[in-house]
Amino acid sequence: MSLETTDTTSKYPNKNISDGKHTFTIDKVVGKTLGGAYGYVWTLEENGHLFEQILFGNEMGGLLKILGCNEVSPGKYKWETDAVRGKSFGVTVSHVPDKKKPDVIRQKFTDFTEELAF
Repeated sequence: MSLETTDTTSKYPNKNISDGKHTFTIDKVVGKTLGGAYGYVWTLEENGHLFEQILFGNEMGGLLKILGCNEVSPGKYKWETDAVRGKSFGVTVSHVPDKKKPDVIRQKFTDFTEELAF
């Protein structure tokens, strides 16, 4: 047996967002390697509260499209993380089991819209 100290605080505070429709304003986007894959940490504001959501490239097509990013070929976008700051979008948030690990629940963003109010 060994004595362990484990930090269980989230690296992404306010990560859990309630299920349903939301309108967010983008505070910042940072691209980074996450668990061996490249993804983006989106810091979002809603009603004065900041949230963080990790999105991988295959989850961002609808969002980049409604944000007006340049689609250079089908499904491929050129965009600047700073250029999307301050833009708003609507989205449906849900929580679903991971396909490979059903006991792990993943927060998903779907149905991106330019609508600013639901």
